[in-house]
Amino acid sequence: VAVLGMAYAAVGRLSVALAAGLLFAIHPAHVGAVAWIGGRTDALGALWTTLFAWSLIGAVRSRGDRRALLLAGSVFAYALAVFTKEQTLALLPLVPLAFACFGAGTASGSPHGAVSKQGTNGVTTGCRAGGVELPGTGWFALGPYVVVTVLYLAMGVFLGMPKPPGLWVPLSEHIARAAETVAGYGALLLMPTQRLMHLFSLDAITALRPWPVLAGSTAVLGLPFILARLWRSDRVTLWFVALIALALAPVSGVMPLPFILFAPYRVSVAVIGLSVPLAQWALSLRRPVLGMAFLPAVATLCALAAWYTAQTIRGVATWESERTLFTVMVAHDPGAVVGHYMLARMAVDEGRDADAVRHLEHILDRLYGVGTDQHRSAGVPPASERGGWKWRSPAGAVEGLREDWRVRARVMQNRGGVGDAEDYLTTLFIHLGYSRIGVGTSRGAGTSSAAYSEAAAAFETALRWRPGDADANLGLGWVRLESGLLADAERHLRAALAADPDRADAMRLLALTLERQGKHAEAREYWRMWQNAVERASTVQMGLQTNR
Repeated sequence: VAVLGMAYAAVGRLSVALAAGLLFAIHPAHVGAVAWIGGRTDALGALWTTLFAWSLIGAVRSRGDRRALLLAGSVFAYALAVFTKEQTLALLPLVPLAFACFGAGTASGSPHGAVSKQGTNGVTTGCRAGGVELPGTGWFALGPYVVVTVLYLAMGVFLGMPKPPGLWVPLSEHIARAAETVAGYGALLLMPTQRLMHLFSLDAITALRPWPVLAGSTAVLGLPFILARLWRSDRVTLWFVALIALALAPVSGVMPLPFILFAPYRVSVAVIGLSVPLAQWALSLRRPVLGMAFLPAVATLCALAAWYTAQTIRGVATWESERTLFTVMVAHDPGAVVGHYMLARMAVDEGRDADAVRHLEHILDRLYGVGTDQHRSAGVPPASERGGWKWRSPAGAVEGLREDWRVRARVMQNRGGVGDAEDYLTTLFIHLGYSRIGVGTSRGAGTSSAAYSEAAAAFETALRWRPGDADANLGLGWVRLESGLLADAERHLRAALAADPDRADAMRLLALTLERQGKHAEAREYWRMWQNAVERASTVQMGLQTNR
């Protein structure tokens, strides 16, 4: 409804406004923002942005007290948008641009918002609000919006807003990925498909090089020429095209992104800008067909609506559960690390250790470039094997992260800019080690030794980065105990207890290890400690149940 009102205020045609509202409502890019609770910021951000644009356009085309009230409402909506979704900060230039595109120099009732013959500067001389003569220029009106922006940034600095991450890749590769991101978001906006709706990595787009790079570069470099042409012919469309470009600018990859290079829900706000020009274009297709000039326009609009609706309905079904979401995600985008990671976690919770191992190994293959030719084509150190690094050996895993910027970049792009790549990989290898133990436990004696050996390699890799990690030491101690290496098992289990003295499972395993070595007195002490820890845990659990 807000988009409908905004479109009508912009073009003054009810048919275009209805079509714009319809196209916005059913666009598949909104599915993730609405279905995912974390996407509330995107859904609310779209609402506040629409109200900001609607009241801004109304203010430019009003006078006196009405303009003052609408400008105040627009500033308030902009503040809500900024504090909901920081992506909205980039929309600040739309304020002075609105005065140039919707001011007295443009025809508000024109079908395309073309510049009228009365003037071309798009600036009014003044308006009266409460008896005070106020300049009607966009630069004057920009002041309150700038205050909101400065306040947000100041609060962000005070509260510890994360700084933009540095470049993890060479500049040329960064520019290529930004171009691919722009191409992907452009395709999602104009012709959404299930694959585009479930992309959470750039793998599928990068596989099509050089075409996505050329398409994205052409879009970015051609934008100034498009805006210059629209400035002379159709300033209303220019304003909405600028809205699309500014909404996508913060997430286009030009500025380094701290986490996930591509995410479909990020284009939700940009659909606001798309809906009006797209509706105008569809309804402008008037050719005599079967004696009806409006038939091509209606057919085009119906075709767009049918495609969007079908994609939206299919996309909604994806979000029925975590399992359906991440299963569909990795089916459309095998490089989506977040999808494989969540499926691995679910597999562990459900006791499907073999599935967890499969997903975790896929993640590590992807992070270390196994199965790709990137190393050979770029002349990366000869220590890397053909098609990736040998992460299954502790030395190869550590060397790959240390020597190859691609490995570190892939880790950080999926880990997030906060923290170290070593921390994320340590977590992955620990999960992999315990899952391999589960596989070995479920197999017969003839096959479990291989699984335990692989589990030990995973824990040893984690300890290369974090020697004092309690989980890694506990896991390796467990494997050494099962393999009969009692002295080594004791050493690692003691290290686990040193890192986490309350770890009951480490106490139990250490007691078993000491018993098998004949150290019965010390073993009895650890059995007693383990029993006390279990009783404390039971007491806490009973207290939680009582509170419930």
